This record gives sequence, C-alpha cells and structure tokens, in this order.
Amino acid sequence: EALASAKATAQGLLDANSTNIKALTDAQAGIEAVLKAGTPVLPQAGKYYIIKSANPSFNEKQGVEMAIYSKAEDGILFWKALDGSDKTFYWAITPNNEGKFVFQNLGDNKYIPAIADDKYTMTTEEANAAKFTLTWLDVNQFNIGGNGTMHMYGHGDGAGTSGRICSWDGGINSSSAWNIVEVEHPDLATSKSALQNKIDELQEVIDNANNKIGYYKETLATELEAPVNT
Repeated sequence: EALASAKATAQGLLDANSTNIKALTDAQAGIEAVLKAGTPVLPQAGKYYIIKSANPSFNEKQGVEMAIYSKAEDGILFWKALDGSDKTFYWAITPNNEGKFVFQNLGDNKYIPAIADDKYTMTTEEANAAKFTLTWLDVNQFNIGGNGTMHMYGHGDGAGTSGRICSWDGGINSSSAWNIVEVEHPDLATSKSALQNKIDELQEVIDNANNKIGYYKETLATELEAPVNT
C-alpha cells in the first residue's frame, strides 16, 4: 500500500507534466521514505510467529499488546492481551508455491480455515486450511486476507479487551493491520531458561567451594607462620 501510493503519486505528477517543483520534490521524498522503511520480511517454513495488532491505540490507552490466538472453549479465532506463556498465541505460518500462507496454531495444532458467518472456526484438517495472502502495508504491517481481511471485532479503537477475529478492510495502524513477529518455540525458550537456572545453581556451588578452599588455605598459612613452642 505504501509503495503503491508513493509510486502512484509520483507517476501522476510525471504523467501530468507537472511544473510544481515542491510537489515533485515531495513525491521524491515520499518514495525515499518508503524505500528506507525496507521491504517486508515474510514468514518462513519451520519458524514460529506471534501475530500482534498494529493498532497503536491499545498501547496508548491500556499499555498492552493485543494478539491473535486460538480460543479453545469457543473453537474460533480470537484476540486479547498477549500472554507469551500461552502456546495458543504461537503460529507456524507456512508459504506455499502460490505465494500464499497456511496458519497452524502451536497450542492446539489447529488450522485457520476460510471465514464463514463472519468468524474463523478452527479446523483440525489441513485440507480445510485456508490459503491466506499477506498484503504489505508499511514497515512490518500486513493485512491478512483471503475471502476477507482479518479484523478485531470489538476493538473499541484501543479500548476493547477481547473479541473474535472477523472481516473488515483497514489500512496502516488500523485494527485490520498486523505485525507478524518471529519468535522462538516457547518450549525452546523454557528449556534455555531452565538450563540457565541450573548453570546459575552450579556456579553458586562452585563459588561456595572456592570460598571454603580459600578459607582453609588462609587458615593453614596462618598456622604455618605461627611460632613453634619449645
């Protein structure tokens, strides 16, 4: 969207043979800005992601990040405040040879299907998984689409706390814009943390042992230096 808009503005000025130097300069600056923002980083097979809302109003009003998760009790796709310890917020997003993507939840292994009745009812069957398009908006913001654009029902412009994922068009920083953030597998992070705790525990034992050795050395040296009574 940002790239296309910048290009259209500049091309329109050239096609109209514009003599407005400021407009031409501004159009050039607009192209430079979107190029500086970089190109989109798309999901890759074998990696894991969290899908965060790109609407800044949630952080401004509530100081929280909202993200998509698979709501087990309802069996549908929902959003709420991100909980990094909950595996239902983690996704494997696998590209296919058509440039589209399949979303599988790490917590319940279910897939996101095509939208029906303005909601996404999760499925255990890979054959029923929808193939979604990712439309780059700006920096790392995307629309996630297929037969609808994923949108946060009940967002309240940043005042909402949870709701289902429905379909509604929206651009940059809207409740239809998403940051797809690569993360470690949560079990890997847990294993690393547990290992670090054991390393710290071992280091404490080593430090205590070294302190005792130092004490005994110092005591022995003192005794050796003491005068001998005859």
